[in-house]
Amino acid sequence: MPKKIKYIKVKGDHYEIGLKIGKSTRNEIHRCLEVRRKRYASPSFRVKTLYNLVNSNSTYSNYIEELRGIADGSQQNFMDIFAINCDEMAGCTTVLVKSRERYILGHNEDEDPDENYMYLLNAEYENGDKYTALSYVGLLAGQSVSINGNNLIQALDFVRTDKKLGIPPAFVARSTLDAKNMKEAVKLATKPAITGGTNIFFVQKSKAVDVERAFNHSFVTKIGNSFAHTNHYLSKSLLKYWHPDGELTHFSSTTRYSTAKRMLAEGEKSAGTIKEILSSHDKVPGSICNHKLKKFIWSVTLASIVIDTTNMDMEIAHGTPCNTIYIPFRN
Repeated sequence: MPKKIKYIKVKGDHYEIGLKIGKSTRNEIHRCLEVRRKRYASPSFRVKTLYNLVNSNSTYSNYIEELRGIADGSQQNFMDIFAINCDEMAGCTTVLVKSRERYILGHNEDEDPDENYMYLLNAEYENGDKYTALSYVGLLAGQSVSINGNNLIQALDFVRTDKKLGIPPAFVARSTLDAKNMKEAVKLATKPAITGGTNIFFVQKSKAVDVERAFNHSFVTKIGNSFAHTNHYLSKSLLKYWHPDGELTHFSSTTRYSTAKRMLAEGEKSAGTIKEILSSHDKVPGSICNHKLKKFIWSVTLASIVIDTTNMDMEIAHGTPCNTIYIPFRN
């Protein structure tokens, strides 16, 4: 039997939605924090987290209320939940191809399986904003792949940089789910300054753009017939800010990117090609489909998603796509 991903559907204001999410993911959040709590307990980490909270609350108070709801629903300390949203992510791969005036997007989400758990969230707010998002427990939506009520697709790739104090990228990414169109999404994605690095794809109808961010810098690329991104900057102006934590991180991101670009050039413009790319084991341990190997301390592909903009349907494989069936989900 295919492994179905946990699905949560919620309605309400920001706090109510957070509360329902927290209750539904209480056990997973508990396991997540059991692994991270020692790291979060250091005095220096706490001071930096508090500073980030003050900055985030001044701009994104609604999302802070949502996190308070998650903390209350999961019966966890609010600062621990906020700290999850300040944490660094591991790796992921996003590919995009255009065929007959519509795009097909594919994305692998790679993380440490011992402290990260994914679910599919369908949320509708009192003001009418809504989205469906592949999400991590404890984190605001918008950190993986999402579709909002205006059929705007958003996909995120983490980029490791030095850390500064201020607003974590998770809040900027979440804000883009409220955008009415791509122009508004790009505006939200490029302001304000953030504490590190990130990359966000936006796809709406037959148009697509890529936004790379580093602190108060941004680089926007209009996407043509195909595009790929992993966990390093493609823009020469931002590449100097990329600080991978070791040779394996550097090798993994650049190798996955090269593999994706080659397979996009060689393959047909179809969902089948996208799934083949996401399932690739070429050049292990820098493969796109990522399995945890005893020889390396690295992440695993927790989920894989494919979206065709023709009808906005999702297909989600909960696990490594090489041996997990993609299950259709109608948005």
